[in-house]
Amino acid sequence: MMDSLWLQCGVISIDHVAVTTTNLYQVLNDYMGIDGCELLRGPGTNNSQNVDYAFVKTSQGMVIEILGIKNNSPISEHVKKGGGAYHLCFLVHNLDEAVKIAQKNNAIKIVGQREDDAFDGRRVSFLMHPEHGLFEFLEAYPQALFLTNNRDNISTEYKNDVNDSAEKQIVIKAFENVFSDVNLKISLESAQLGVTPEWDSLKQLQIVMEIEKLAGIKLAVEELTSAICFDDFVQIVCAKINK
Repeated sequence: MMDSLWLQCGVISIDHVAVTTTNLYQVLNDYMGIDGCELLRGPGTNNSQNVDYAFVKTSQGMVIEILGIKNNSPISEHVKKGGGAYHLCFLVHNLDEAVKIAQKNNAIKIVGQREDDAFDGRRVSFLMHPEHGLFEFLEAYPQALFLTNNRDNISTEYKNDVNDSAEKQIVIKAFENVFSDVNLKISLESAQLGVTPEWDSLKQLQIVMEIEKLAGIKLAVEELTSAICFDDFVQIVCAKINK
């Protein structure tokens, strides 16, 4: 049996499913009416793609990108045909290599590799395949680059501890970003859901989102619900990265 196309391209996971619409806010409201759905990012405007957007996460972990039409949007033709399901987005570590391999497997590049506002400047590329239709590749946050670029941004309390693992540094940075308003007066190692001031269900979701962003990983729903302290998140990140 031939290797899967996505395996050849180095796909890590399906990042999201995109849908298009003429009315972003109405569609967003409809999705938010589904039990367990959470707003991840947006609503906002993606200037690099000339669309409005919002990201919704379901209770099963699926992420849906809602794309709202603007003048001269690249989604105009799709919306004219009725909108709805548009493309799948695949997360990859090496975008350039993934695009090359996809092209060798009969995919046609529609939009070349370029930075995207909706993904913190990470690059994307759109391709069309005769069997898979339109799809998007999104590059993951490089873990080594995170450590190189962010060590000086880690708090004074922790940044001199060179013995901290890469995984622990990622969790530290995520907690700092989420709990920036408390100025790290808490001890991170003893932080706990429902015990640490301001760590409620909303902060829990924000921590998960921040860790996923910094580490380039996806946490399952059961992992989200079972992690109730700082060390839990460190163990989860270690398991994911070293898998």
